Amino acid sequence: MLRRLKSFFNNLSVGQKVMTVIIVEVISYSMVTTIAISQIHIVGVEVKQMADVYLPLFSATATIRQKIQEGRLNLMEIIFVGDRVVYDKEAEETYLAARVRYEDENTGINEQVSSAEQLIKNSLLQDGSEDRLLHRYSDGLLDKLSEVRQANRIHYKRVEKVFRHVEDGSFLMGMETLGEVAASEAVLTGEIDLLVAELETIKKASVEYAVRVEQIASGFTILASIITVCLVIIVVFIIVRRNISRPLHMLTDTIKSFSALEEVIETESEKNLMRRHDELGMVSRSFNKLKHDLSAQGRALQDAKEEAERANSAKSQFLAAASHDLRHAPARHADVYRRPAPEGA
Repeated sequence: MLRRLKSFFNNLSVGQKVMTVIIVEVISYSMVTTIAISQIHIVGVEVKQMADVYLPLFSATATIRQKIQEGRLNLMEIIFVGDRVVYDKEAEETYLAARVRYEDENTGINEQVSSAEQLIKNSLLQDGSEDRLLHRYSDGLLDKLSEVRQANRIHYKRVEKVFRHVEDGSFLMGMETLGEVAASEAVLTGEIDLLVAELETIKKASVEYAVRVEQIASGFTILASIITVCLVIIVVFIIVRRNISRPLHMLTDTIKSFSALEEVIETESEKNLMRRHDELGMVSRSFNKLKHDLSAQGRALQDAKEEAERANSAKSQFLAAASHDLRHAPARHADVYRRPAPEGA
């Protein structure tokens, strides 16, 4: 696999190699960006959950507390006219109006509790991750809301006793129930305080969780960026060194050591380089052809030189022989003339 990958990479041009390195770098940074975005998404989900769930729950508790206070004011108005309702028409009208308002406030408290419970349940259904803070605290919140509803139900039953005493004219006899009403209201207010305390705990935990995730995301992103840059530098160094610098050095050394009068010997490295389909392979093949051409020309020149030397040597020998003959030719002719005539001539 590694050999195939190396062969494939060697067949790429230098421009394609550079583009491959750029693509690797882009992919690396894309992975880092994806990781950072995923961490940011986690923080965003937590912030969105805080905005969509926690803040409405805080608003619901504030509304419940306000309705309790308004109900107390209506109850005080009823107590103020309670002993005159049976015989005073104006007091009766005041009582009826205050009771309607009190019951509306009580209904509003129950509606706020139900709305808060439904909000939590819907959020749990929409958010499938069990790692969210809402999943950890949902049971506690639902229990607190249930306790608020129960406390409000008990409080309303005690207030209804006051209503019955007012309507049957025994208000003064039912004054002792006011203590029970005050006690049940205190219990209801205490349950609201516990619910608010639970929400404050979740809010604090949510902020700490978001900050922690943000710190982890930042640290991981920085670490991943450093690792990515180091890997890219290493990859570029290996690619440049093994696929560009080393072949260039080999070609340079071959050029320096090449002699046209010597036989061309192709090393295995040169053969591998010539088999490449990139620019270096083209240069290597061209240089190899040039070496063979120069070697052929060198051999031809060497043969011509040797032939010329042989011809020059033969010429020198001929001229030497001719010169020798010319120097000795007059002496031979003189001997012929001085030779005595034969007898009887």
